[in-house]
Parts: sequence; structure tokens; C-alpha cells
Amino acid sequence: MRKNICRLCESKLDKELVLLKSMPLTDEFVKKDLDQKEYIEDIHIFQCSFCGLVQNPTDMNYSQYYQEYNYSSGHSKFTKLFMSEYAKVSINEYKNVSGVGVQSVLEVGSGDGEQLKCFLEMGVNSVLGIEPSAFLAKQSNNAGIPTILDLFSIKTTKNIPSASFDICLSSYTFDHVPDPVDYLNAANRLLKNNGILSFEIHDLDQIYSRSEWCLFEHEHTVYMNSDIVSSMVNAFGFEVVAINPLNKKLTRANSLIVMAKKIRSLNEAHVINFKNDNYRYNDLNKRINQTIKSIDNWIARITECDSLIGWGVGGRGVMTLAAITNSDKFQAIIDSNYTDEGLLTPKTRVPILGVENLSEYRDSYCLVFSFGYIDEIREVLLSYGFQDRKIISLDYFYM
Repeated sequence: MRKNICRLCESKLDKELVLLKSMPLTDEFVKKDLDQKEYIEDIHIFQCSFCGLVQNPTDMNYSQYYQEYNYSSGHSKFTKLFMSEYAKVSINEYKNVSGVGVQSVLEVGSGDGEQLKCFLEMGVNSVLGIEPSAFLAKQSNNAGIPTILDLFSIKTTKNIPSASFDICLSSYTFDHVPDPVDYLNAANRLLKNNGILSFEIHDLDQIYSRSEWCLFEHEHTVYMNSDIVSSMVNAFGFEVVAINPLNKKLTRANSLIVMAKKIRSLNEAHVINFKNDNYRYNDLNKRINQTIKSIDNWIARITECDSLIGWGVGGRGVMTLAAITNSDKFQAIIDSNYTDEGLLTPKTRVPILGVENLSEYRDSYCLVFSFGYIDEIREVLLSYGFQDRKIISLDYFYM
């Protein structure tokens, strides 16, 4: 249901930035040979004229969707290194602002628990995950990481004592929440004074510079740059202490990491002073259409005499295929999270295969949708006999 009311300041939304026609959910794969009808709807992206927040105002059944979510990137060497450094920087930031060591950490959208394991290995005494996927929460609990099966909200905090945690962190979770106000209120309640709120989101300025429509998904709700984030967290009792504190080589594509300390509790008065760049993104839809066209033209040229596969069936892969007209030219999409389970991409019906199937496509071009992991993926492709010149990163096409 589309409400056209700002998720942050509740102003009326009247400025549409992007329209993507007939787009699927990124994780609703289709079973081969079954008569299955998936969710396909237009995506409307608005910018609030008052507070500047860019957002998808359409609500879906988030609880049901994430109950069935089972995607994890914890197997990746690149991700494991990121998680370790993210934990280390978060711990150091808390020590800097409080003068004491970290005792307790809460992770929102904790997945299979791999991030929280890093904190335990670094000497943190107590960790807790909150994860809406039953599959991932079970994995985490089985691995000895205490995890609550739930969507994070102020309701979740009622059974947890207030001021319980030194750090509340998340990674690519905050931009999925339907109610950012509720999230920030819940985080404020659970954090101690000077506790660190840390989250990684997709950087709207980078999305714009790349014309990257792939991140405008049904599942994503809000899109922010550093200015909007800073004014927003300040309104809910936090003060930004670090923006992108990790080395850029350690972060994934479009990463914006924000760390803020709790400076006041919820019962203290506060005023939202938004810095609104109303006109910065006005030509985004035009830029997106140009990028889609350039990808289609490239596919048409190379498939005249060569075959083509893709790598990465996450949001970028599914959304790219759904937007272009030449998706039928892809013979398969490879993803290390899957084997040949008879699954097809939603809307475009491209077969999803595992790494073990790469040998039969060694002479093909490979368009790497998951370009944040391009070095790691390139290494695997080369080991299977792919030619380096035929390994193309999706960000090659971005403006």
C-alpha cells in the first residue's frame, strides 16, 4: 500500500524522482516447471520536499518477506574481513567516546551471527542479535549466538532492559526498515549514555553518481546521504562521531557507514534541523534510462557472436535483469549461495546456478552484478578458465 506520507517527518510526498515499471522482489525466485506467479509491481521513489529524505513510500508485508529470507554473504573472504574491521572500528569508537571497554553489543538484522562472532573473538562479554528470518536466526542460535526472531522495533525492546548495550550496529539493514523513527527510538532506549549507534547503508550520492537503479527495490524503504543522516540521528538523541571510518578498500559498493554517540535520552526535547538538497537528484530518472540503454546495447553487440552469463543473484542482479530488454540473452546467473536447484530469477526466468556449473560457460562473457566483490569473483572465474577481457563489472556502465 502506498501512503505518500514521508516516513521521517510525515509531510505529504509530491515529488517523484524515479519510476521503475513492473519490478519483482529481489529474493522471490521462481521454481522451474511450476506455474508460479510472483510479485511484480511498479516502484515509485519520492523525495520529501521538506526534510529531503528520498524514499519508497509503498509498504509491503515485511514480516512475511523476511521470515523466508535466507541469503548470507558470510562465506565471502571479503565480507569476513569487512566484518572484522567493522567490529574493531566500532569498539575503538566506543572506547574513544566513553573511556572504557565494550561489554555488550546488539546487532539489528544479525543474519547467521557471523558479525557478532567477531565481537566475541575480540573479548566482548555479551552479544545479542535481532533477526527477522527464521532460517538465519536458527543458524545463529545453533552457532551459539543468542538471537531474537523479530523485526527490530520499539516493541522488541519491551523485554530487554533499557540502557543494556554499549553498541547497536547493523549493516545494510536500516535502509530496509519501514519506520526509521521507530528504529532510532528503539536504539536510543537500548543504548547506554555515550553508546555507539553504528549502521551501514547505501550512499544516495553514490547511487546518483552511478545512476544505479538496482538499489531502488520494493524491499528498500529509505535512501540517505551523509547530510540527511547527520540531521536525522541528531533529532533522535545522537551526535555523529564518524562517517566512513573504514578504509574504502574494505567496504562494499555504495557503502555509507555512520557512527553516532548517544547524547540524550528520548524524553529530552529536540528539534529536527534538516539540511535539504531539494534539487540535487532531479535528473536521476533520465540518467537511469541512459544507463539501462547502454547495458542493452552492449549485450546486443556481444551476443551476436558470444554467449553471456551473469554473477550475483542478489538485488543488483535481479533488478538489472528486470529493467533491461535483453535479459533473455543470459544463459545463466551464477551465485556462490546456490547450486542448481531448479530456480529461476523472478520476472526474467534466467536459470540460477552454482559455482560448480562454471566450467560449461568458460568461453562466455560474464557480467558481474556483485561488483563490490569483483576481485574475489574475478579470481574464481579465472581459475575456471574464463578470459579476463570477458569478465565485465556492472559498474563499467555507470555514469
